[in-house]
Amino acid sequence: MQKMPDIAVMLIATDGNMQIYDVNPEVCREFGYSREELVGQHIGRYLTETSRQMIKERVQFRETLGGISEMQVDVVTKTGELLPVEISTTRYLDDDGKQLWAQATLINMTAAKATVQQRLELVSQMQETQRSLNAFSRVASAQLRQPLSMLDSFTTMISSKIRPVLQSGVAEQLDMLQFQIKQFEAVVERMTSLAVVNEAADLQVVDLQALLDSALKPLQARIDEQQATIIVEGELPLVTIGSNQLGLVLHNLVDNALLYASPDRPLAVYIIGRTQGSQIELVIADNGVGFDPATKEAAFDAFRERNSGAGPQRLGVGLAVCRRIMEQLQGSIDVKPVPGKGCEFTLRFADNTPDPSLSQASA
Repeated sequence: MQKMPDIAVMLIATDGNMQIYDVNPEVCREFGYSREELVGQHIGRYLTETSRQMIKERVQFRETLGGISEMQVDVVTKTGELLPVEISTTRYLDDDGKQLWAQATLINMTAAKATVQQRLELVSQMQETQRSLNAFSRVASAQLRQPLSMLDSFTTMISSKIRPVLQSGVAEQLDMLQFQIKQFEAVVERMTSLAVVNEAADLQVVDLQALLDSALKPLQARIDEQQATIIVEGELPLVTIGSNQLGLVLHNLVDNALLYASPDRPLAVYIIGRTQGSQIELVIADNGVGFDPATKEAAFDAFRERNSGAGPQRLGVGLAVCRRIMEQLQGSIDVKPVPGKGCEFTLRFADNTPDPSLSQASA
């Protein structure tokens, strides 16, 4: 793992006459002097003439009674080298305005710039790695789909044609093989889902009602089969957001509700949109079986197997995708599970639609 360079934070305490009376070890390391050599000396001795003049002008003409802030100056080290630093000072005065003591905080700008640059490079490497992983996931899942589909069709054909003549042990093995194929297909599908969550897109105007309608279309057959009801309370607004995948979040949450519907009552999914200033809140609540509140955070873990107790076991990638998309929106997703009564998901994100009143004011 790459080691970041240290950013030397130097602390110097001076008395009312700007004589040094204490320093931290970083000052000795960076200046090249021992503590004994520094204590008792005027702090200006260790600055270039230009730097001393800059500080003098700042104090005299810019009303810095409390000190100076983030000023870049040059320190002369014991070996005569120039050390660029950023200096901030805090002055402590008596009732007559005379300085009692002061503290100077100096940051080694060379080390700071190197750290920032290395962090930028590290972020760039991480982003490139993520793009490579996403590309690999898409290619791998595409190549696996066809043979898996063929194997699934083949085992289904064998089961339908010769199952009556199979011994019970062989039939059970065939059932297990078909189950494992289905599980593997689910893993491949969810790998693809994680890979297609792209970086944030440019800002665009989105009709949340149209987005919801589009998200529900692939689920309509299951909605009809389960006699489920989707209820939208109020009008969903137009918003300006930096993602084209919010519809996938809505799709996954309704799909989750269908999967964990209660066998004791028809499924009802309520979708509520609220606007609070520039913040949008979407609530997706259902009356399904819910899940244990203790597993709330685990609900968003990718590939974690979960069993509601009343529904099928499932690899939970859909909610992990939802969280990733909401993070790209610089928003959040939260859930309030209520065992036996369903659960409530809340999406929060910012609407970047310009305020028309501001435009009129500037005009």
